[in-house]
Amino acid sequence: MRQSTHWRVTVTAPKGRESQDWRLVLRPPFGAVDEQGKLHRVRRISSRTTDRALAAQKAATLSARLNAGAAPAKDLTFLEVMERHIAYREANGKTSKSTITNYRYARRSLAPFLGNLRGSELTEATIILARDQLERTLKPNTLIVRFNCAAHAWKWAYRREYVTAPWPKGIERPLAEPTDKRPYKEQEIQQILDWLEEHLDGRWLPFFTVLADSGCRVHELCQLRGRDVDREGARFFVARAKSGKPREFSLPPETMALVPEAVGDERVFKPIRPYYRDRLLRSRVVLQVLRRAFKALEFPDAHLLDVHSFRRRWISRSLRTGTPLPVSMKQTGHRSTKVHLDYQARTVDDDTQDAVRRLRASRLAHRASSGVSLPEEGEPPNSRKTAPLSLAQTFC
Repeated sequence: MRQSTHWRVTVTAPKGRESQDWRLVLRPPFGAVDEQGKLHRVRRISSRTTDRALAAQKAATLSARLNAGAAPAKDLTFLEVMERHIAYREANGKTSKSTITNYRYARRSLAPFLGNLRGSELTEATIILARDQLERTLKPNTLIVRFNCAAHAWKWAYRREYVTAPWPKGIERPLAEPTDKRPYKEQEIQQILDWLEEHLDGRWLPFFTVLADSGCRVHELCQLRGRDVDREGARFFVARAKSGKPREFSLPPETMALVPEAVGDERVFKPIRPYYRDRLLRSRVVLQVLRRAFKALEFPDAHLLDVHSFRRRWISRSLRTGTPLPVSMKQTGHRSTKVHLDYQARTVDDDTQDAVRRLRASRLAHRASSGVSLPEEGEPPNSRKTAPLSLAQTFC
């Protein structure tokens, strides 16, 4: 719904059997208050006519009378929209500093191409031209974030009638570059947990153990509260996951025993000095601890590992050990099968060689049980004459 700066009066069809008159819907300006300081609400009144054309004429007359003396709709430039939206996000206090920084980078990157354009001048062709110019200097993933911020700010301004035209639709996004990150090996996870057991008296060990055994995202674990933990059922709940819906995670009993005690809205995992001095635990602090572990353990390819690699390894191991796909997707919160299976494809072990060896061993065992003599090790396959194989043995 558009958050207009003017009164809007629309006509709706009659409802019910009592009246056949067309109705007028009065929608107030965004944030408008009455004489008592209360917000105006949407009102529905009767037009007192059964003729739609006459009802529309009354709606236009009423709209002109309500908006008499109101300031005309503005048409800000792209740069003014970005500045106003950044100021709005800074004032509401609900936006993180990293998100505000992304909007500032978007303003700085797109200002040379779109800065002076207004709503009527911002077309699909101008945006594509700016995208083609920035593709020479920015990576695809960075470019996607910049244009997403710009589109969101412009839609925010259009809902408030700061601009006269919406953000153009149908613009093809740049292809995201594939990630080069990989999941952890089992010995790497064990090395990290052993190092955390000695680091700062093991205060970080419960957090990373839960992260490795649950497959959840790091920010979901940072926001975990005492009321979300079910110790008897060895599980915990995330009230608002990435998809916006609540999720449930199961844990091994020995891992649940490591989870700190918390009551009510108290955070389960709190920041630990000297890493952070704030009262809330953030994802960047977890990554800082992990990088110290990489440095102490001297991992040769630490640049290919991050906090999300715990989640990659959990998904890969769950699928390789026979966990049903719906169960694995429910635990991790993935709605797309393609995305979920992509985690399994990025394993560090030589899965193809293991598959070939297992298939060869199964094939030889089946042929041996069928009474077919096999060549000795190092002997050419066709050096020993054997009896003709049956049809069933031929396809084994």
